[in-house]
Amino acid sequence: MIRGASSRAISVGAALLLSLSSAACTAVATRSYDLPIEQVDVAAREAVVRAGYPGTGLNAQRTLLFGFFIGDGGEQIRVELVPAGSRTDVKITSEKQFAGFLAQQHYANEIAAYLDQYIQENKPLWERAVSTPVAQP
Repeated sequence: MIRGASSRAISVGAALLLSLSSAACTAVATRSYDLPIEQVDVAAREAVVRAGYPGTGLNAQRTLLFGFFIGDGGEQIRVELVPAGSRTDVKITSEKQFAGFLAQQHYANEIAAYLDQYIQENKPLWERAVSTPVAQP
């Protein structure tokens, strides 16, 4: 009787662990800006770096910092830029990985907030650069 109960407990525990590892593993944030894709690309790269992802790419993964189940890091981020006429649509996808999934966080909304902030701060500079004529020699 005890053997059956302990094997059931192990089965239930394994099923719970498996469901925790696959539940809520992806988060998505979307934005749309009235800017050319080149300017949004620069802002998106800055936002990804500011959120703590290494390098300057739009597809990045944070380094796993501690252990298998409770370590921080390992999250993957993917930023997709789609030109739509005179504006640019942005889709930010954050995915947790199995290793360290208990301590991992989704960074899609944080990166979207950094992107909004960067564009808000730099939009006047970009508008001024477009409206200022370049002197020809």
